[in-house]
Amino acid sequence: MTRFIVFVLSIIIPFPAFSGAWPREHGTVYVAFSETFTVNSVGVPRSFLSLYAEYGLSPQLTLGFDGFRSGSGESSETFLFLSFPLHTNNPRNHYALTFALGEHADLTGAPAPALRIGLNWGRNIGSSWLAINNFATFRKASDTPLLKLDATWGYHFSNHIDLMLNLRAETYDGATNKIEIAPGLTWQTGVGNRIEVGLSIGAAEHREYGLKIGTVREF
Repeated sequence: MTRFIVFVLSIIIPFPAFSGAWPREHGTVYVAFSETFTVNSVGVPRSFLSLYAEYGLSPQLTLGFDGFRSGSGESSETFLFLSFPLHTNNPRNHYALTFALGEHADLTGAPAPALRIGLNWGRNIGSSWLAINNFATFRKASDTPLLKLDATWGYHFSNHIDLMLNLRAETYDGATNKIEIAPGLTWQTGVGNRIEVGLSIGAAEHREYGLKIGTVREF
């Protein structure tokens, strides 16, 4: 009961779906699959499937896949990316650059090529960590990039449970601004296996509420 209360108080994010500023260990694999069920302010339901994977191509290079598809097929996005760390004089701060090529599709037309560039920062603080990931996505069908900020605070609550709080914001010309707060947790169910459960609360011009359920596998 005490742990449940601590979790509820921490809500005021789903497990970070990617390593961000921390490179994936050489030769290891990370795979996360999830489905998110949402409903907007007028009661219209939607669902989204997402798949994220990383492979430690070398000690300094991470290869990955990042994609999602709405349940109705109205939008989808897929990216292949490479991420490599940036070394600084401060060992407590971690930085990485990410370059991704892929495609984006929505109701406005056929899939179109897209380019994504990201700058990631991360820092370990005792039993918790902070991560800020910034992305700019350039789409052939748009004259302006999609800008996205993804900030995460995580806390190792126990050997098997991680609590997290995530803030996501994105904007681009011709579309509504989107801000989302996402509390969540993961718990270990076996060696290299975790279950993820999270909530999402849309703010600003994008009022939407959701429940995320997923699995994470590392080997």
